[in-house]
Amino acid sequence: MFKAFPSTRDLFPKFANTPTSQLTYDPEFLAYGNILMAGLDFMVDNIDNTRVISQALHGKNWRKWFSPNVSITQQLEETARVFLEAMDEELGSQGIPFAKRSRETWTRAWAHMNAAQAFAFV
Repeated sequence: MFKAFPSTRDLFPKFANTPTSQLTYDPEFLAYGNILMAGLDFMVDNIDNTRVISQALHGKNWRKWFSPNVSITQQLEETARVFLEAMDEELGSQGIPFAKRSRETWTRAWAHMNAAQAFAFV
């Protein structure tokens, strides 16, 4: 995300002077990843009821989670792209191919979840 949209780094002022390559080893920064994954779990659990996702996010301060310099839609799309790339990398490192159908399913799921989030925040 920082490479595609450098301004998103402003969401993490504590890590402003830490090289991106070192963030993958920073326990505090990794905790943010765990928070993101908990949110993803919530969205996957409610994928059949996007109203629940939108209601949970409605009225939340989007500035806490999104950079004001890049559209929310662009940031959501980039998050999905990075997630799919990470899945491909992780599965590949285990010798498991990220099947085309699985990738397509996850891509549709992300589009669905992103639409619910964008609706709540925009």
